[in-house]
Formats: sequence, structure tokens, C-alpha cells
Amino acid sequence: MTKHHRVMAAVLVAFAVTVGCSSSNKALPSGNDDDAGAAGGTGGGGGAGGNGSGGMGGVGGRAGVDGGAAGAGGAGGAGGMAGMQCGGTGQACCAGNACSAGGCCVFGQCRASGAACSGGGQLPGPMGMCMNGSCQNMGGTPCGAVGQVCCVIMAGQITATTCTASNARCMNNMCVACGGMGQPCCGGGLGGGGSTCNQGFGCVGNNPGMCQPCGGSGQACCGGQQPCQTGLGCNSPSGAPATCMNCGAAGAACCAGANCQAGGRCIGAVNGVGGTCQSCGAMGQICCSGGGGGCAAPLECAGAGNGMPGMCQPCGGSGQACCNNGTQECQTGLGCNNPPGTQMPTTCMNCGAVGAACCDGSNCQTGGRCVGAVNGVGGTCSACGGAGQACCGGGGGGGGCSTGFRCTGGGGGVCAACGAAGQPCCSGAMACQQGLMCRGAGNNSPGTCGV
Repeated sequence: MTKHHRVMAAVLVAFAVTVGCSSSNKALPSGNDDDAGAAGGTGGGGGAGGNGSGGMGGVGGRAGVDGGAAGAGGAGGAGGMAGMQCGGTGQACCAGNACSAGGCCVFGQCRASGAACSGGGQLPGPMGMCMNGSCQNMGGTPCGAVGQVCCVIMAGQITATTCTASNARCMNNMCVACGGMGQPCCGGGLGGGGSTCNQGFGCVGNNPGMCQPCGGSGQACCGGQQPCQTGLGCNSPSGAPATCMNCGAAGAACCAGANCQAGGRCIGAVNGVGGTCQSCGAMGQICCSGGGGGCAAPLECAGAGNGMPGMCQPCGGSGQACCNNGTQECQTGLGCNNPPGTQMPTTCMNCGAVGAACCDGSNCQTGGRCVGAVNGVGGTCSACGGAGQACCGGGGGGGGCSTGFRCTGGGGGVCAACGAAGQPCCSGAMACQQGLMCRGAGNNSPGTCGV
């Protein structure tokens, strides 16, 4: 690991310790079993994704994206059914650090053009405003785009440098072009951790590696949603480059690394070797990824765990399992009943409306918050998320409020208007309205928007 990477890692650790993380009623699944997430080799860009993104280590959960733990430019495991969105404001940067509409990529997250590069609140980032990929300070000096100096990021006592424009990477304190044929690999972004290339190219080598053609027969596996061309699978033997070849089709042997082509899941592999690819993700088929994800919306993975892959079943209707695939848990007018005990199934039923009894598990329908429950039982659902109402997700941070409001105050927290001059800074990438900066954030204070 280079000195630059050690510094960036330390900045991210400091950021994580400062900000912490939010929680929800249920833990998101880790997404790997049956060796579907075996570590990749040293050659390819990313892993074999299901119908979703591959090559992202340990990413599971609601969107059903579940790649394996990528090696150094190696291949991940079987992906989920839906690709993770990227490039929009507040979303992860796409491969090549790309953000749409002139946004800036800061620590893997896109900030809107015209917004503060620092993101406001406690989010670290270079000072100044994002303008078409560059961060410009009050004096108009730009940084972060190709040919410009690298932006400086400070988090506590730690200082690091980065580039914020699409297809730009910091090398020797200058931003150089990255991601194209024969260019250095870009750092960060969706679909390959710290080594990403534009579509059709894979990152070969390390620190920073070079972008080379990928995805064809005998070529390195690409990162992103499709590591190999149709009809090919990503073969990723331990300690060797990941290569696209004729393997991993449904009903055939798995590729090394327990990888399958899109729409398949490797069953029966041992330490990433052997096994057979089975069709997955559709109604009545096995789940494409472990831990409860990996089904095409609006289906839900039921019965996964303890070595079982689970089956894709309908969800969200009355009497059906609550959805956990990134869509609404239950259909409108129904709440997710989650009785105490890890072995009890969740079920959509008539409960949790505002003014009515909470569903078991202290759950309410959208726009409600359970008050008065004891150990997840009892209580009444009260309106939340609007101006002057309680925060739906509890106090602290900006979660649990409608757009244009932020959760403020101690205890349960109250939703207050944010983003305008003199108002608290909003959470997320757009902390303040265009032309305003978030000032005074930190030490549990959201800061205030001003010039």
C-alpha cells in the first residue's frame, strides 16, 4: 500500500469514527455464501455479477447487489439482481469517478455542481464550490480536474489529496487523465473499489494499474455490471489473473472463484473450486445471492441461511413476507409485522397506520413512528417527518425527515426546515442552497447555511 493510500484510508477511518452510522429495524444481509464471494485474483477488474454489479466486496442488502470480496483488481462473486445506481447527487460515483451533470466525486460520493464540495455537516471534502467537476474556492482557484492541482482534504489532523472530476486521478499533486485505454486506473467509484476503468476496460496491475481491454474471450474480467461478454464467465483462480472464458453457464460447471454468468448462482463449490451454476432470481428459483437478497423485484428471498440458498417468492401483499429488496416493505395500507424472536417471519398485515396500534417490532407504515412500545410490542403510530413533527428515524443526523427538513435537537428529535440562509444545514450531498456554504458544523451541531 502506498503512502497516499495509507493517508486516504486514515482519513476515511477518521470520518467513520466522527460520523458513525444509522441503524434500522433489521440488519442488512452480508450477501455471501456457497463460496459465491471468493476473493479474486490479481488481474481482472471486478467479479462476475448476477444481473447486478459484481466486483464489490461484501455489498449486499436491499438493492440485491452482492459481489464477492475483490482481490487486487480481481474478480468478485455472484451479483444480485438489480444494479446499484450511481452518478447522481448523493449516490456513489460511477466507474472512472464519474458523476452526472458536472458533479464532483468526493470520497466516492457525488456532490452536485453548484453545491459545497465539503458536503456540509460532518462530511469531509475539499473547501469550495463544485463547478463542473472542479472545486473552486472563494478566490476562484480551481482544483480536481485534469490539468489542475489536486484538491486538499482535511479531517481532523489528517490531510490528503484527491481529484474530483470524472476520469481524473491525483498523481504527484496533479490531476491526470485516467480510466481510458493505456491510462492509469481511476481510484474509487462504483464497481471496483480503488481501481476502476471506463466501460470496456479492466484494471491490470496495482498502484495504480493500467486500463486494458477486457470482457472478451481470454481477456481480463471487467468491473461493473457485466464482467464478461454474453456467453462468457469470469474465471478467477486463486493467485492468478481473472480471465473471461467459456464457463459459468446455467447447468454447467462454475468458473473458478465460484463465479457464474449473469442470472446464475454457484452451488456446491468448495474454497472457490467446483460446483454447478443454477438459474436464479426469478419466481420459484433460488436466490442469486446469500443472506436473503438476490431476487428480481418485487420478489423476496425466503428461507436463506444455514447453508440454504433460499427461494424467490412474492412479497409485500397481505399475508405475504415483508419485502427487503429496496422496494416498499408492504403495499400501501399495510404494515410490516415483525414479532419478537429471530425465528419468527415478518408478515404484511393491517397494522401500523398513523393513529393506530404499531405492528410488532415497533413498526409503522410510511409517515409514522411508533411511540410507547415495550420490547417491540404495543405502542401507537404517530405522524412524523414533517415540519415540527418528530423525526421518523430518531434524533441526530438528518435521517427521518421529509425532503427539505433536517432532524434537529436531542432526544427523539424534531424536523426543521433546512438549506436556506440562516437555517440548519441539510444532510447529504446538498447541504445548502446554491451559493450558500455550511458553516459551524461539528460537535453534534448541523451547522448553519450562510454566505
